[in-house]
Amino acid sequence: MSSRADSTSPPPYSFEVSSFPPPPPRAGETSRKWDFQAKFEAAEESVRRAVLDTITVWTARPNPDSWDWIERNEVQDTYDNAPVDLKRALDFLTDCGYTTYVSDDKDRRANQYFWRLASAGIEDSGAETLPILSASAFVADFEYAHEEVKRAVLETCAVWKYNLRGIYRRPANQEVLEIYQQAPKKLKVWLNWVLQIGSEVSIQSTNDLRMFEKSFRGHLEANVAIRNKVQPIV
Repeated sequence: MSSRADSTSPPPYSFEVSSFPPPPPRAGETSRKWDFQAKFEAAEESVRRAVLDTITVWTARPNPDSWDWIERNEVQDTYDNAPVDLKRALDFLTDCGYTTYVSDDKDRRANQYFWRLASAGIEDSGAETLPILSASAFVADFEYAHEEVKRAVLETCAVWKYNLRGIYRRPANQEVLEIYQQAPKKLKVWLNWVLQIGSEVSIQSTNDLRMFEKSFRGHLEANVAIRNKVQPIV
C-alpha cells in the first residue's frame, strides 16, 4: 500500500488528469462497470486524495500505526462493496470536486449542505433555498441516516405537534411517511433541514434553524481547515 504518512515517497497517482483501464471482469463475468473508477481517474489529485482518505477513515481499524491508502486498482472494487452511506460520500466527492475527506454520513451531509450553499453564493441561512424532497425521497434518505439524525427528525415532528395541540409524543420511524405527507411547508422545511444537514438536534422554530446553522458553519469551516492540513485520526 502507498502510505501518505511517508512524505518522502511519491504520490501514488499522477497529479495530472489521467485515464486508467477498466478493472478486469470477475470470475464468470464477461464485463463489469467501472464508472466510479473513471470518475476517480478524471478527478483532480486533491479530490482523489479526499476519496482515498474517506475510504480509509470509513474502513480502517481504530488508531492505525500508519495511514495507508488502498491500491489504485482497488478503487472500483471498494466502491462496489461499500455500504450505501460510503457510496454517497464518494459520489459527493467526485461529482462535486470536493477536496476534503468526510468521516461518516453525518459529516457528509453537513459538508454537502454547505457546499451547495457556497456553490450558489448563499452566505446566509440556506433554509429558503433548501430542496424539498418528495415524500418517498425523504423517507428513503431518512432510512439511511444515523440514529441520532433520525431522532432529531422525530423530535422535530413531536415539538411541532406539541406547539399546536399541547401533546408531546415522539412518533415511531414507520410514521414518518404519513407525517411528512400531511406536513405544512414550514414543517417540511424544518425536517429537510435536519435531515440534509445531519443535525442531531431538533428544532422548534426558524430562529432555531438559523442559529444552529450558524454554529454548524463555524464548526465545519474549522474542521475543513484542519483536515486540509493533517491526516485523519481514526
